[in-house]
Order: sequence, then C-alpha cells, then structure tokens
Amino acid sequence: MQPAAQGRLPLPSSPKERARERPATGRFADYGPAERPFLSLVRSAARDLAKPSKLCQLFPMWRTVLFYALALAGAAALLEWIEYQYLMRSFSRELTIVLIAVGFAALGLWAGHRLTAKAPRIDGEINDAAIASLGLTPRECEVLEQLAAGQSNKEIARSLGISPNTVKTHIARLYEKLEVQRRTQAIDKARRLALIR
Repeated sequence: MQPAAQGRLPLPSSPKERARERPATGRFADYGPAERPFLSLVRSAARDLAKPSKLCQLFPMWRTVLFYALALAGAAALLEWIEYQYLMRSFSRELTIVLIAVGFAALGLWAGHRLTAKAPRIDGEINDAAIASLGLTPRECEVLEQLAAGQSNKEIARSLGISPNTVKTHIARLYEKLEVQRRTQAIDKARRLALIR
C-alpha cells in the first residue's frame, strides 16, 4: 500500500490488493473463492473444452444431435401445419373455389384432348363408319364427290344420268344429314369426316 497523503485514504498499488479491498457485489458476494463451487466448475469445464481431446469426445453425441435435429424438424412441420390450418379457416371458401376451378379446368383440357384426338387419316381412304352413322346412300356419296369436284347441279345430273331436280333433292338431304347450310360447309365437313377422297 502506498502511504496516504494528508486527508486521503491509502490507495492499493496492485490489482490483487484492489480486488481484495473492493466490496463484494453480485450473486456470490457472500462466498469466498473456496466457497464458490459453481464458478469453479464452470471454469474447469471451459478449460476442458479448450483442449482438443475433449472436443473429439463431443462428436460421439451424434444420437443426441440427431434427436434434437429431428425434434426441430418436427416442430417446424407442426408450425407449417398450424399455418395451413389458419389459412384454411381464414380463406376456406376462396381456396375451395380455386381448387375446384383448377380441377375442372384440368378435367376439361384432358377431356378435350382425349375426345378430339384424331387418328391420322391416310389420303384416299374413305371413312365407312362415318358414312354408315350418318346414313348416307351410295348415290348421295357420289353427289357429294361431284360437289367437292366443283360441279354445278346440271353437270352432276349429266355425269350421273339423273335429272337436275333429283340432284337438288340429294343435295338437300346431304345438307340435313351433315347439318350444314351451304355447299362449302358440306364439302368442308365431308373432308374432315373423310367421306370423300
């Protein structure tokens, strides 16, 4: 200790002396160094962890690490599920409408593709099944082929050896069976259905 000047307290000269004279505060203020087992345990554990051999002993704890990782993943999944439940309660009507709309749109696309898929047609091959389903007679098929060739009613009558009025009757019945109004529509539908070559 340094000698005190007039009217002043003596000041400690070393850090140890200052630590001894400082009033004890905090949790362990009433205990001395020998009576503080918890602090000494923490200090020894910190010293042990600083050694490389002790760090190597921590890695065999992989089961514990795996357990806590799975517990954390489960907690995260639970939180996501709770959020999903909240969204379903909050927006259930809107989500239901969207899901139904998407489902029907997908069903419509699939059905449209499935039902309208056309088999490739070989040129020159006539679709006999379509002719039978429409109920076309052989004479109506001949008239339809002449129409597709661009002939008029009189030319069709001359080439088939029938009267022009009979040709008009055959054409009217073709329009009914093909559900069309004009010659161009009849020819277009006949080509799409492979009724003519």
